[in-house]
Amino acid sequence: MSDANTKDTGRSDVQEMAKLVTGMSRFLTRFSKMTPFQEAGMGLAEWSALSIIAERNGVNNRQLAVVLGVSAQRVNQISDSLKNASHIAVNPSADDARKKIMSVTPSGTARLKELNAKLHPIISTALSKQQKSISRANRAINAHLMRIVTPAKLLERKSEKTLQKKNRITATSSRPHR
Repeated sequence: MSDANTKDTGRSDVQEMAKLVTGMSRFLTRFSKMTPFQEAGMGLAEWSALSIIAERNGVNNRQLAVVLGVSAQRVNQISDSLKNASHIAVNPSADDARKKIMSVTPSGTARLKELNAKLHPIISTALSKQQKSISRANRAINAHLMRIVTPAKLLERKSEKTLQKKNRITATSSRPHR
């Protein structure tokens, strides 16, 4: 494959990924403004956090920040919102009293189940429509990564084999002759 073809393919891969990211961004913006979120009095961040806390049966702020990919300050805002709505309880950890563990309250569990039941058909419909774009973008990303990773891996393996060969030669030449 010529350099021009490689550049064009790489450019189209990036364009496909950009379209996917843009589409997902638009979807999430519209999604968070849907009636079920309004009725639940919850935003996308609170719903995501409540889902994670429920799934993991309790987490601390640091763990939640890592899973959500947000700052500790943002997790504090989200957890305060959920606590004020009585969706979560915050208690000292049994292992370390300095750590606070968030767990879902019965009203939080009920609200999450209610919201999830309303969101499930919306998400299923949206994902089925986007499946083709997601598959195409996934193939493009994988192809692009293979072009990057494969030469690096081959070079790494070649370097390892060269080093192993040198080590065998050194070990053989340092043995005393009989």
